[in-house]
Amino acid sequence: MFEKLLFKLKHPFLTIKIFLLISKYKNTKICMYGAGVFADKLIKMYDFSKLNILGFIEGNETRKGEIFNGYKIYSLKDLSELNPDIILPMVKYPKIIAYNILRNKNVSCPVIYKFNKVFNPANKKQINKFFAEVEVGEKTLDIFLETFKYWLFLFPLAMLIPKKKNLIAVPCFSDVDFMDNTKYFSIYLNSIKQKENIEFYLITERKHSYENLKKQGFPVLFSDKLKTKIKLLRANISVFDTESFLPQYGFSLYKSKKVQLWHGLGIKKICYNDPNNDYKNINKKLRARSFKYDAFVSTSPMGTEKYYSKSFFAKNFIEKGHPRNDVFFRAPNKFDLIGIDNKANEEIEKFKKNGHKIIIYSPTFRDADRGVHNTEIFDFEEISKFCKKNKFVIIFKFHRLVVPPKEIFDNLIFYNSKKDIYPILPKTDLMITDYSSIYMDYLLTDKPVIFFCYDLEDYIKNSRELAYDIDFWTKPGVKCQNIDEVFVELEKHLVQGIDEYKESREEMKKLAFLNPDGNSSERIFEYIKEKLMV
Repeated sequence: MFEKLLFKLKHPFLTIKIFLLISKYKNTKICMYGAGVFADKLIKMYDFSKLNILGFIEGNETRKGEIFNGYKIYSLKDLSELNPDIILPMVKYPKIIAYNILRNKNVSCPVIYKFNKVFNPANKKQINKFFAEVEVGEKTLDIFLETFKYWLFLFPLAMLIPKKKNLIAVPCFSDVDFMDNTKYFSIYLNSIKQKENIEFYLITERKHSYENLKKQGFPVLFSDKLKTKIKLLRANISVFDTESFLPQYGFSLYKSKKVQLWHGLGIKKICYNDPNNDYKNINKKLRARSFKYDAFVSTSPMGTEKYYSKSFFAKNFIEKGHPRNDVFFRAPNKFDLIGIDNKANEEIEKFKKNGHKIIIYSPTFRDADRGVHNTEIFDFEEISKFCKKNKFVIIFKFHRLVVPPKEIFDNLIFYNSKKDIYPILPKTDLMITDYSSIYMDYLLTDKPVIFFCYDLEDYIKNSRELAYDIDFWTKPGVKCQNIDEVFVELEKHLVQGIDEYKESREEMKKLAFLNPDGNSSERIFEYIKEKLMV
């Protein structure tokens, strides 16, 4: 009872929204969307019994049939049969979810956005207009709420509570599993914590990640606990690999020394270098969503000069390398394998034993499509036939916001986009990508790369401007405009054994990585110990 009261006091406007929603839609047939951490919390904190809840909808079809807090989980394909009156997204950041729901052909009923805004499925232009109007209307209120909630309470605590010199907090991105640079830096910290006499904690908002890591004896804290908030306030050092942590943790860590690992040396203009972004806006600073980092980790002088220093504010850019690449240079340990797609990994191992060539296709996210897969470009049936003929297997590792097809095709593996792919990359024989930063990391494997740039002009116009010239970026591999050209290059590389870009890859690797080895985490920690842990 006390926990429910405290939660409602902390989230007064959410409480009011849900109260009005329940009053308005009493006995209405509702499908809730998103059976995750946030939904679990809301179901436990509020009484939704007056609503006629048909069940939860999940984009991940593997969860179909599960029981979540007493409700059955369905897929989007089941909506026509369920025939709800409304759909209620039960997620913390609902914009992408709501967008994808609306564009789904099975949806014909209104969707409630942020528990109080109702709109019907419409065309892309109308949906974008709706989001723009909603966000403009809520911006002032959001600033006021966050100012009141954080500046009056958390900020003074962060300034007054003394920091613990050897305490390191590592908040990880809430929307994905145990992965990326925070994962591998944490694994390193865990291996040296006794020797170096440090206290550190990985902090996650994903309950299953927390429970899994806890079982393995890993130093992990669940974000929604009082102990976690105290540790954050006492942390002398905080380490991240994204800026998505800022709304949750920014104020708590205001006085700590902040190290940004980021998540790749990319080609896209981002943050302060992105003309379409408002990172310089005072609103970002008011809401602790814009920091000057004490140290920003780069991979090389080229990365610092041409990319990171133009995109972020930092006192120092340190060219130490990315921790996630360390796994390329060692046999994966038990912690490395936490967070991978185990089912996909088992399939890959079977194919490798049977002599198949393993190809990884890892494209970037396209803002213009908002995570909708372009089926006109990819005829999966045709790709499957091509792979069977040549004894190839293609792993499709889409961006975490892209929903892959649900069908099963021979010799095609759709890797869980919210799982860690890095321990898998050394097992592959070739990468196909476009404008994704993963290609730079892949250079360390010395395997061929094919650039599938079928939408270059449209991408630049409707998604992101490029920080590099495309010809410079794609110098280590051939550029393909359509899938037939990709087929030709795959046969040339993997059947005929022709590799014309080996020297170019080596040249780019030298530019991209000052230290192309497996010791990035060690170098970063030594810097923290010598320069920041004081």
